[in-house]
Amino acid sequence: IRHMQAMQALTPTSALALNNDEDETESWVVENISQMGYGVTISSLKEDWLQSNTVIGIQPDTAPWQIGVIRRVASESVENTQTGIQILSNQPHAAMLRPIDKEMSVWETAADTQTYHHTPALYMHKEPPYQDGESLLLASGSYQLHRTYAMVVGEETRTIRLLDRINTFQGVDQIIFTDVKSKNNR
Repeated sequence: IRHMQAMQALTPTSALALNNDEDETESWVVENISQMGYGVTISSLKEDWLQSNTVIGIQPDTAPWQIGVIRRVASESVENTQTGIQILSNQPHAAMLRPIDKEMSVWETAADTQTYHHTPALYMHKEPPYQDGESLLLASGSYQLHRTYAMVVGEETRTIRLLDRINTFQGVDQIIFTDVKSKNNR
């Protein structure tokens, strides 16, 4: 039997602070492990937040944080909840997106409009069998499809265009994107 830490209802904003904060994490017992996820038993929840299709941060034992989604919840009693978690990424990275100014209206570039500011995201690189290609987790409603953004992951900045929403979770969307070549690098 292994233990894991789980961060409640993970959003791109809360993921930027994955730090084992006692108030934000819970300890769960891992009953089984497969290539694609975990089966866990939860003996008590700090709050009533657990529901299917919720993106969570998970940290098995002392391994790095992973991103998962709750796929199954079955409660035999208040003290015994069985939960199935699908792994979305073993190596997620915090990212920030900022719309490219040349595509923005004067209204959007005003300092007090939210769309001009950096938008937090979780970057998931190509990682078979979890991810067939690169994608982002973004808070629902915090982005515009088909728009060009500067994406900062660590020290690297890339120019990308958001293409399509491939999954919708509780308040979080998974978005695929493509790199945009600059006019100098055709």
